[in-house]
Amino acid sequence: MSNVERVKGFTLLEMIIVVSLILIIATLAVPSGQAMVEANERRTVVAALVGAFSVARNTSIQEKVPVTLCPLDENARCIKDWSRPVTVFRDPGRLRRLVSQDQIIRHVQAPAAGIVIANSANRRYFGFRGTGMARSAIGNLIWCPDDGDVRQAVQLRINMGGRLQQARDRNGDGIVEGADGRNITCS
Repeated sequence: MSNVERVKGFTLLEMIIVVSLILIIATLAVPSGQAMVEANERRTVVAALVGAFSVARNTSIQEKVPVTLCPLDENARCIKDWSRPVTVFRDPGRLRRLVSQDQIIRHVQAPAAGIVIANSANRRYFGFRGTGMARSAIGNLIWCPDDGDVRQAVQLRINMGGRLQQARDRNGDGIVEGADGRNITCS
């Protein structure tokens, strides 16, 4: 009798099955991972913007001074590209430009993903009077993911009283509606 040692291991068929299962699971997990990343970025951007509007309004009320929120160009003037960093600053002359670094209340980083679209009539800014009222600087901001999927978009609205509100999906179609009752868009 000969002693034949059996080598333990996987057969080629077993290895192919295991690798196939891993690939199937990875294929299913990647989209949900992408959705988690987008959801996290959405929460981060919304929290940063809500915080900026809150500190702007509170500062305007406490210090009785106009406060402006906007992205700034290289000359420290408000511009309309809200996917850039946003600066919250005291604006006593309502010039819509940063005159001194002492005026800065807060900086909000540009979103790491997605874009922010501002709808504030022909204005490049949002602002609060010394009473905390927004009055002429009302409108909304929409964050859209990089893929433009409007079902993942968020809209923040500011009313004349200076209050910020997050839009909701009232009709259950998965897309939030603007103040006019129509679905928001990412265009």
